[in-house]
Amino acid sequence: MQSLRRPRFRLRERRIAACRPRRARLLAVLLALVLCAGPAGADERASTDPARQAEELLALSQQQTYKDHVLALKTAQDALALWESANDRDGIARALTQIAECYVAQSALPDAILNYQKALQLWRDLHNSDKEAEILINLGFVDARKGEWQSSVSFLTQAQDLVGEKKEPLRMAQIAGGLGYIFDESGMPENGLIQFQRALEYFRQAPLPRGVTLTNISLGMTHSLLRNYPEAVAHLQEALASVEPESLDAASCYLNLGKVYSLTGEDAAALQQLQAALPIYTKAHNPKEAAQVLALMGQIYEKQGEPEPARRYYSQALDEFNKLTDRINQAAVSYALGRMELKRENYDAAENYLRQSIELTENLRRASASSDLTAAFSATIYERYEGYIACLMSRHQRQPGAGLDVRAFETSELARARSLAELLRTADANLSNGLDPQLAAQEKSLRQSLRVKEDARIALLSKAEYPPEELAALDAEVAQLEAQYRQVSENIRARYPAYEQITHPAAWDLRRIQEQVIADDQTLLLEYSLGAEQSYVWAVTRDGLRSYELGSEERIIAAAQRAYQLLSQKPVPGAPDEVTPALQELSRLILAPVAAELNRPRIIIVADRALNYIPFQLLPAPTEAKEPLLSNYEIINAPSATILGELRQEAAERGRNAKTLAAFGAPVFASNYAAVTGSKESVELASVQRPENEQLHQALRDIELNGDAFDPSVIQPLFYAPQELSDLRRMVDAKDALVASEFDATRERLQTTDLTQYAILHFATHGLLDPKRPERSGLVLSTVDREGHAQNGFVGLRDIYGLRAPVRLVVLSACQTGLGKDVRGEGLLGLTRG
Repeated sequence: MQSLRRPRFRLRERRIAACRPRRARLLAVLLALVLCAGPAGADERASTDPARQAEELLALSQQQTYKDHVLALKTAQDALALWESANDRDGIARALTQIAECYVAQSALPDAILNYQKALQLWRDLHNSDKEAEILINLGFVDARKGEWQSSVSFLTQAQDLVGEKKEPLRMAQIAGGLGYIFDESGMPENGLIQFQRALEYFRQAPLPRGVTLTNISLGMTHSLLRNYPEAVAHLQEALASVEPESLDAASCYLNLGKVYSLTGEDAAALQQLQAALPIYTKAHNPKEAAQVLALMGQIYEKQGEPEPARRYYSQALDEFNKLTDRINQAAVSYALGRMELKRENYDAAENYLRQSIELTENLRRASASSDLTAAFSATIYERYEGYIACLMSRHQRQPGAGLDVRAFETSELARARSLAELLRTADANLSNGLDPQLAAQEKSLRQSLRVKEDARIALLSKAEYPPEELAALDAEVAQLEAQYRQVSENIRARYPAYEQITHPAAWDLRRIQEQVIADDQTLLLEYSLGAEQSYVWAVTRDGLRSYELGSEERIIAAAQRAYQLLSQKPVPGAPDEVTPALQELSRLILAPVAAELNRPRIIIVADRALNYIPFQLLPAPTEAKEPLLSNYEIINAPSATILGELRQEAAERGRNAKTLAAFGAPVFASNYAAVTGSKESVELASVQRPENEQLHQALRDIELNGDAFDPSVIQPLFYAPQELSDLRRMVDAKDALVASEFDATRERLQTTDLTQYAILHFATHGLLDPKRPERSGLVLSTVDREGHAQNGFVGLRDIYGLRAPVRLVVLSACQTGLGKDVRGEGLLGLTRG
């Protein structure tokens, strides 16, 4: 009789490979995790002793998991019953852990969590810190699969506190690798890089060569996210040199090297790497990875101006993704095909592909992982709408009476609404404030369950062979979850329409905008859409719409950047006037084409990209006098016409506020601590204290206030803020006002104040608009307390949307941003809507 004593990690390695997580890096971390688990031994002889029977059943369950998750679960439950009858808490905890792992293999994560938590409590009662750490790590990875980044980090850091760094480098490697994955997936690759570097060092100490290899692959991918391409290549080549050339690990290296070489414009080298990866994935029956390779090869051929092989590879990739019902990658490749057909002026085919891409994108319940093709083909949802707008406007040129320009305008409105929803999901904003807690929790749980089950279905279809009954069972589960999710969504929509409008926004059509936003004959709406080849502006009045072509976004953004840079600089006495020519050039590009429409005294501006940061009031009118627009027009800036209309409706529906003003400003930073307190000793302490707030760190770095070296002292006080607050105190009766300044102007004070009482919310402080990661935008309150200790003073989008502030007016005195070439303006849009 063959012994039941087999290393657990080999069985679980194959099990995890079969489950195929969303990302190669997660697979790497999970593999590293299970490698350190000890064997669950059992004697090879059958026994009537309950404890020995339980051991044998547990080992059998571990073997069965690879082939039959349901049978493995039943066997583990039988082992649990035996240990419970013997009141063996150690055995009970091990059985619960195995049951949890069976549920993980079935993607039944709520059941897995429940059993892990029971095991965790038992290990804590038994004072077994090693097992406690193991369960915490498992819980961290389960939450990572759900996209619960914060709780995942919490579990892993708790485990880290229980692990001896020098005694247990392998366990530390698992934790660091897990944190690296989480930071990468949640949009903070800078932090991910640090954690993966830690993991690499721990794996080398262990030593575990496979862990070193997988971590080098992860480091290569992370450096690529950070655009550190030479470092990415170095790590991937090091990983490649350590594996068999025909292995799946080698294929992963080839695939990621192909991506890096494509990003650096080395197309021949990229194709060589991708062509090496394709047969390995095909032979190993990995259709998802093979389809990604095909799509990336299509992209390279498209860049090289070879449309036929590009279309062939794209189509093959799309066929595979359709079979897998992998909607994230279906959407990305459909967008690529639509974009290519648009360039070839095949407008009908282009519109079909682009519309399919948008419809697939709209039906997604989660942001895509960076291992998917989203980043390679379109960085944001807005870009897919942008392609569709370009297609509609190109068709409009051929069919000017078909109303295609109206459809393009309405698509622009929808794009802005959906872009905001994507931004808020990325920022992990708390939008459920005010919802029935039970209903909000139910919606979140169903959304996560659907996400996990859809991933499991893709993983199952990726196998060369799979039991048809297992697919049928998964399909039935997904259908049931979707029905439940629709029901909950309908309940939320009926009871909380405002929440629904932010999370699943719908744009207003042209007629509604004309009737409720423009509303009179004195108002003109100018809505801009910048595109790579051609930009557009729609001039909308109460009774009409006209569209105009502008130049390429490259020319317009360059002019906007020049004007913004000059306006931001302090004038130098005696220096030649450079501002006026820069503003005139920008006016020529974006106002001159619509000069005939500028015959109404009120103009609503809906800008795009870098134009969001330009004060249109200062632009000279396209007339001989060239007077600034503010001389003759009332200018209203809006994120979109739809949002402007919604805000007006919300304001009209609000009751009267009990008090007038809540003001927060003149906060204390390290740079002005001495001036506020007059204490040199404390300011030295404050200057070296680093606020533990990574969002503020990244936002400051992204707007290039201080490059890569974070220093809280770079935040300077607004010199007029104290006087501004003093004037507000004089203007408003003390009983109707709250004015929090200096050490009282804190994030905590803002979050704990009942803002529903006030009509006006005023901030006399910095707003930060992060152009690279708009979800990091926010406001800065006091970063130093009275004792000179650093504190979190950053109020991000997540915090802003968590405030209950139904005020009539919000005032922000100053805003700091950088204006790089990729800036879109979502941060400004998000702050405005919040």
